[in-house]
Amino acid sequence: MKSEFSITIQKFISAFTKVSNDLKAQGKKVLITTHRFLDGDAFGSAVAFGLLLQKLGIESTLLCVPFVPLKLTFLGSMGTLHIVSPFYAGDGNTRNAFTNTLFEHFSEIKEDFGALVVLDCAGIDQIPEEAWSIGKDLPYKINIDHHAGYELQSPCGRILNLVLDCSSTSEIIFGLLKEMGIKEYPEIAVPLFVGMVADLRKNDVTRDSPYFPVDEIRELEIQARKIDFDVRKLVKTVFSLDPWEKYLLKVTLAGRRSVGNVVYVRFDHEMILQAKEVTDSKDNPRMPFHEFHTRLRHRLKRFSMDFAVVVIFDQLLGKVSLFALQEKGGYDLAAISKYIGNGGGHPNRAGFTFSAAKEKLIACSIVEENPTDEMIMKKIVESINHQISEGSHIEE
Repeated sequence: MKSEFSITIQKFISAFTKVSNDLKAQGKKVLITTHRFLDGDAFGSAVAFGLLLQKLGIESTLLCVPFVPLKLTFLGSMGTLHIVSPFYAGDGNTRNAFTNTLFEHFSEIKEDFGALVVLDCAGIDQIPEEAWSIGKDLPYKINIDHHAGYELQSPCGRILNLVLDCSSTSEIIFGLLKEMGIKEYPEIAVPLFVGMVADLRKNDVTRDSPYFPVDEIRELEIQARKIDFDVRKLVKTVFSLDPWEKYLLKVTLAGRRSVGNVVYVRFDHEMILQAKEVTDSKDNPRMPFHEFHTRLRHRLKRFSMDFAVVVIFDQLLGKVSLFALQEKGGYDLAAISKYIGNGGGHPNRAGFTFSAAKEKLIACSIVEENPTDEMIMKKIVESINHQISEGSHIEE
């Protein structure tokens, strides 16, 4: 008897085959995008899906906003994929300039595309507006996601949703490959392996968890070895910290503060420059990203007896990340993130942008015009503490 997982994918494949045949017949390309500030699973699944389309004879373009993390860029060379990465992380004017450049670029070639593929976004609000503006009117939209309960809705075009409760979106792409009967996929195996491991680490899914994809991980290792990729050695490289990141981790932890049931930390551009200067790493172009957040959260777990939630303010990217310190807290951090900053995520891990929360605080007259970042951070943490202390947004 086929599992529900297999039945759902088979239904998707039936519809997807018709779409891919139509795209090939018309000679149309596919635009692929992921959530803003993409991580290992988002980029890994995007590269893997682009390579899958290549196998089907369909060209694609990956639109990665605002950039591809440096340690993940090698994944883009697994095939002949076209990747557009505007690489901005500056102020609003810089962002607008890049957005305009993107629109100008795609306005000239938009007719070449027939479908928009959205991966790992968890909600329409998490789709980069640059990608949505370009792809919202395309005839087909395909949404693949492991954030159960979310399906893409749009009044324009035909929509295919493949949403399953898995450890990662990369795991769903793996299942898609298997159900399509594709037996040889070594180039695709590498980004899928990185994608799976990235979300397993980020969500603290251990080997004894029913969500840990043991057989899938083993199969991907076998496939990757066919092109001489030692994925275990690869993981050590991708998920390691540079000396300056280790120093930044120490300084960030030393500056931790708390409000009620919430412990929070912050890091900004000045702290990063200091860390690079102290460790003689000023020529290093990297910036701390998801693995730094993961290590930071792991270090903060030592306070799980005293606090319920960790909040990380990444003031370089303007992101606010929430993580549960206790396995069953009885609250939904995704709902809290939506309430505070129109964000989202999982019940135990979620986030939103600093600017969205700031706008909401000003609009609700909780803070006055032109508040300091310190004031905004304090109000955000106070709001999170109130939500979890008062039992608001209880997880069902």
